[in-house]
Amino acid sequence: MNDMVLFGLLGPLRVRHGGTEIDVGADKPRTVLTALLAAPNTWVPTEAIIDAVWPHARPPSVRDNLKTYVWMLRGALPGRIEGRPGAYRILVDDHELDTRLFEHSYLEARRLLASGSPAAATTRLRAALRLWRGEPFTPLDSDHATTEAARLRELRWRSREALTDSLLATDRAGEAIRELQAMLAEDPLRELTWYRLLVALDLDGRRSDALAAYHRARHHLRTELGVEPGRELRTVYQRLLITEPALTG
Repeated sequence: MNDMVLFGLLGPLRVRHGGTEIDVGADKPRTVLTALLAAPNTWVPTEAIIDAVWPHARPPSVRDNLKTYVWMLRGALPGRIEGRPGAYRILVDDHELDTRLFEHSYLEARRLLASGSPAAATTRLRAALRLWRGEPFTPLDSDHATTEAARLRELRWRSREALTDSLLATDRAGEAIRELQAMLAEDPLRELTWYRLLVALDLDGRRSDALAAYHRARHHLRTELGVEPGRELRTVYQRLLITEPALTG
């Protein structure tokens, strides 16, 4: 395989070698490349690629067009794209995909946090989250890409929650609170995120704000889901009401 290339899939497709952007063509060849990178080192059926590039109407010359786009991509990325009857695949290493780098950094940060190294975990998590530039696999529209993008978005959320845990463990409650508030502005139905916010506010000496946050959480859950807060959230609320010492989670 040729020198390392970084393929950016956590947002619009970006391909770089060193600090230089590699031109991989206009929209359709970029979609072909994204479809291949969504299943790296795996034979992707020609029909699946065609469906991704032409989701609505196929031109009569669709197969010739696809061959042209693959030829263009092979010129931009020598030695990377292989073909066989009815399928193509792209050869990449895990460390060349920002999706894999993100997952590896998240798992390593979790290990660091569990082993009592929250400062190192914070550094890892911030680096992992900086890899995100937008929606994964843009502009690819396929069942596989949709499923994988949803999985990665959930992992990003967990990374942000883990970041707040590492910040709290290093006495940086204010930073954790700001991150949790930003997360809940995006999705106010995450009970565990509300739980973390209540704990962080209490650790920051803001018990009245923590109680108010519980009532906001309850309002969202009742209004939008028709349910009451779960046991964990109710328990932390009760502990706040009896003014125990600052919660530790």
